[in-house]
This record gives sequence, C-alpha cells and structure tokens, in this order.
Amino acid sequence: MQKPITGIIISGALMLGCNSYEKNIFRAEFSSNSSIEGSFKVRERDLYSVSIENDVSGPIRENREKAWNYLNYSSSKETLAAHVLIQRMDKKQDALVMGRFVINPKITSWSNEKLYIELAQVELLKGKYRLRIYASGKNLDHDSFSSSIVVEHAYTGK
Repeated sequence: MQKPITGIIISGALMLGCNSYEKNIFRAEFSSNSSIEGSFKVRERDLYSVSIENDVSGPIRENREKAWNYLNYSSSKETLAAHVLIQRMDKKQDALVMGRFVINPKITSWSNEKLYIELAQVELLKGKYRLRIYASGKNLDHDSFSSSIVVEHAYTGK
C-alpha cells in the first residue's frame, strides 16, 4: 500500500517542479546603443543573473547558427559594451548593490531557440530593486534574433 503513495508523491513533485522559482523576475525588450530602466521584486535571498536573452527567429537551425556566430565572435568594430547598475530601493535612501561594466560578453548558456549572454551575477536579499543598463556597440537589432534583458535565479551547476 505504501509503494503507490510514494510513487504518487514523487511523480507529483516531478510534475510541479522541485522549487517555486519564477522564470524571470524582470524582462524588457532591448537593443544596443540604448538604455533600459525598470524595477523588480525579489521574494527570496538568492543568487540572480542579469542576462541578454536572444530569441532566435525564423528558420531555427539556420538563424541559430547566424545568431551564434554574430553574438559570440566579433571584429574590433563590433564590440558590445554594457554598464549594469542595480540599486536596492529603500524608503529612506536607494543603495547601490552592484555596478559592473562589461565589454564584449560571450554566450554563456543556450537552448534550441534562445542564446543567453550573462552580464552579471549578484546575490540579492528580499526587497525591491531598480535595474539600469546602458549599452553601446554591437547592434542587437538583428534579422536572426530579438533581444531582451532578463533577471532570473542564477543556475550555477549542471
């Protein structure tokens, strides 16, 4: 009698997932030579990732290769530079949590349809935050992909 119950509990956990992470706690469309500002809420203390998510469009196999080559390999004329700022929004005073300048970041993770370029990882406490990103250089308005800035739980293992 206990074996079926154990099987139901395990299959339920697998179907629901082992954690309650939201996929993205912040998402906004993005192109280079622009800036973006927005706020987000952190519900639990953890390590978070700020990334450029590049969503491959059109014929996936062909455009994924084009996007990969364009994003990961660059000439000196096509360098992407990004300044990432995260501030904790407090009732009394906003506090700078992280300021990072990234030059020519590379693809750090991928799936069939998405290529991620991580700009920063930072440990955040529960609370409200403001994100600002200023970017210049390599054009992220491309025919083989569209880009967004995402903040999500960082994945640090395999």
